[in-house]
Amino acid sequence: MTALRRAVPAVLALAAVLLTVYSTLGFTAPPSALPADAPPASFSAGRAHQRIAALATSSHPMGTPAHARVREQLVDEFTALGLRPEVRESVADQTGSGSAVIAPVRNIHVKLAGRDPTGRVLIVAHYDSVPHSPGASDDGLGVGAVLEIARALSSGPPPRNDIEFLLTDGEEVGLLGARSFAASARPRGTVVLNLDAAGTSGRAVMFQTGAHSAALLSALGNRPPVTTSLSDEVYRLLPHETDFTVFHNAGMTGMNFAVVGGSANYHTTQDNLANLDTGTLQDLGSTVLAAAGKLAGSDLTEVEDASEATYFTLGGLLVVYSEAWVLPMALVALAAALAALWWARRHSGVGWRPLSVAAATLPVPLSVAFALGWAGWQVLCWIRPEYGGFAFGNPYRAGLTSIGFASFAAAAAYVWAALFLRRGYGFEAGAAVTLWLAVMAVATAVFFPGAAYLFGWPALFGAAGLAAVARQASTARSRVLVPAGAVGLPAAVLVLPVADLLKDSVGLALVAIPLVLVALVAAPLASFLAVAMPGRQAVVPLAALVLAGLTLSGTGTALDDVDRAHPAPISLVYGFDADTGRAQWLSDGTGATGWSRSYASGSRRAVEDTFPLLTGEDGWHAAAGPRVTLPTPALRVRGSRTVGGAREIRLWVGTDRGHATRLTVYTRKDALLSARIGTAKVPGGQNRAFASGPWKWGLLLPAPRPGGDELILTVRDDRPLHLLLEAQTTRIPVRPPASATWSAHMSGISLVSRTFTA
Repeated sequence: MTALRRAVPAVLALAAVLLTVYSTLGFTAPPSALPADAPPASFSAGRAHQRIAALATSSHPMGTPAHARVREQLVDEFTALGLRPEVRESVADQTGSGSAVIAPVRNIHVKLAGRDPTGRVLIVAHYDSVPHSPGASDDGLGVGAVLEIARALSSGPPPRNDIEFLLTDGEEVGLLGARSFAASARPRGTVVLNLDAAGTSGRAVMFQTGAHSAALLSALGNRPPVTTSLSDEVYRLLPHETDFTVFHNAGMTGMNFAVVGGSANYHTTQDNLANLDTGTLQDLGSTVLAAAGKLAGSDLTEVEDASEATYFTLGGLLVVYSEAWVLPMALVALAAALAALWWARRHSGVGWRPLSVAAATLPVPLSVAFALGWAGWQVLCWIRPEYGGFAFGNPYRAGLTSIGFASFAAAAAYVWAALFLRRGYGFEAGAAVTLWLAVMAVATAVFFPGAAYLFGWPALFGAAGLAAVARQASTARSRVLVPAGAVGLPAAVLVLPVADLLKDSVGLALVAIPLVLVALVAAPLASFLAVAMPGRQAVVPLAALVLAGLTLSGTGTALDDVDRAHPAPISLVYGFDADTGRAQWLSDGTGATGWSRSYASGSRRAVEDTFPLLTGEDGWHAAAGPRVTLPTPALRVRGSRTVGGAREIRLWVGTDRGHATRLTVYTRKDALLSARIGTAKVPGGQNRAFASGPWKWGLLLPAPRPGGDELILTVRDDRPLHLLLEAQTTRIPVRPPASATWSAHMSGISLVSRTFTA
């Protein structure tokens, strides 16, 4: 009977956690797809999928014949809906980090006029893909959704506000279409809804908002997407960009939507129709259609008066409140925790020393969880070398392995909780977690207010739990369990969905990050297990958690083998130096397999001097390759003159022996002042800060004209200007086996380089 009584808290805690996980994570499954004969006003994934199937038949990078075919099909699709699409042509440039980019862009723009507009809703997706990828999800999913949303909205009465649809060109090579549109667009009164994808399945995620977010979130409807203001804070710190970044920087507001499940398929041949989840398409389309419809009927002039908001989904509900409440709530949580401890100290003699030790050592299990995640990924890459080839470090079947790693994190937290409980300091352990959360709530409220809710709400509940049992005897089990449950269960409700979202977003490569959150949640809840298994029995839960971690991660890794449906992403590049006539196979070692090693089997060495695109401190594996005929860079000097003390050189740049997919011009950083193609102009100097070779400045032409381009360079003086041109094509003279595919990073391409003097 005693054993049964001791087991009751553990059983109740387990039931509560399972209920929490079900009620929160259960909403991560996308809805069922509506068929093609769904009502006209509804979003139908069946109808949208038919359009994607016609578009995503092959890769269609910017400037290719397939890209032009997709553009023509999209114009026809809009026209068939009774709309009037306009192809807007311009020359766009990008001068961010890395080589500058100049290219002609052709955006597709459609306007659905409102009856009494107070602004406009701009719905955006991009229609170019990366080389080798059919782009069924990135961004066929967004394009198909836009077409179906346009059909649904145009089939009803005219909206109050203007609704515009924009399919941008050149997103994959520098957000060029968005830059071109934003340069002449009016930011005032514009709400942007951007659709993109970094995966092929899972729920739709709204991960970024613009200014005045409180006015936008109510448009997400009764079944909101997965969302959290934490993602907005995190995304701001990352180097990633989407078209929404351009519109946001141009002063527009709105919401950024994406899909992140199935990220192993991202930017590979696996981003195809077979892997596109129609439920995911339904979720994204229904969400954006509902938001667009509500915003189209709103007074958009009121948006600029709205405040910023903290927001998150809780099960199927969207919780939104003003950011102005965040810091006061965090301060209240901290004050409440300190008051509860003062009350407990006064009435039941809580020891400051054990409390201080508990607070000081809480980072230990969190650090252990992080270390286990990092070490686990290294072991996985040793067992499965192909794991290193996934763009986001998430293999095809990562579910069991992720749960196994979470078990290890929970084991680390359990050891910490059990040690304090064994010494009679269970109350102090719960108080330490509450104090840490309260302090973290204040810190994030100041620096990252969108993240503060994760810590503030559990801290408030934890403080209430501490106060409720502060006067009880130190031997009472409720004195341990009430504070642990009060802080642990709210933390599980709020933090576990974020950990699950991070798991899909950062992948197993960075699983250490969500494992820290798992350990933080497990630290107080582990007290229930420790109470149920006192003394020598305490080793039983630890052994069970470790065994579960080993079994799940081992089984997941064993089952995640490569095959035709789940090919290994590998790195292989063909390079030809037109100056020396030397051909090479090159690989950065990503996802190395016996097949790729049979080509690039040499030791690592730097190749950046000859092929500037191939950077990296570790160098590239290189071996001799066959000589084949490929488009070769060509340059002709058409004239030179002195302008304002500088020399202006007019060049023709292009290729012989065929047309290149991309052409890049490189030179040294000190010689060049500026470069111009048509009306687009980019500065000289050093724009390739990461380059270790001599070619510190680069200009990428992602869609070079078949007849070549006129490039005007302005240089400092009359000294010879040394240039290197690099022609890139996807015509690599070898095909991977059925169980392999080109990795998302510089693979499956041919490079031909040649130097010139002007």
